[in-house]
Amino acid sequence: MSEPDQALWLDLIKVEHGNVRAALAWALEAGYGESAADLAGALWRYWDVSGFLSEGRGWLDAALAASPPHSLPRARGLTADGYLALVQGDVSTACDLLEQGLALSRELGDELSIGTALVILGMAARTRGSRGWRRISCRRH
Repeated sequence: MSEPDQALWLDLIKVEHGNVRAALAWALEAGYGESAADLAGALWRYWDVSGFLSEGRGWLDAALAASPPHSLPRARGLTADGYLALVQGDVSTACDLLEQGLALSRELGDELSIGTALVILGMAARTRGSRGWRRISCRRH
């Protein structure tokens, strides 16, 4: 997707932000935690770029609490929540969420989710000051 396309989609989501909130609230109230995790997880870049980090994390936390333990939306939601935590400077929480997301993505065999989790874990490890490429970890060595 080109930059102009990204800007267009961000503008469209901004216009629909109230409807996104309503959809997430409805899904959670109706017991559709997996759908809420799918939607909130898919919006992680929007939450970041638009500056709605806390709101995004709030929706992700609620959706993850209501989602089935072994689902792809949960794996992606954990990684999304980890990314937002990292951007907010909560590296310890980010590492925990990202490692959970990576483990579940591996369990489910979803290569895209595995790759996304690994890239963001690398960012977190770099933030934490880890060195070396053999073992990606957020833990201090």
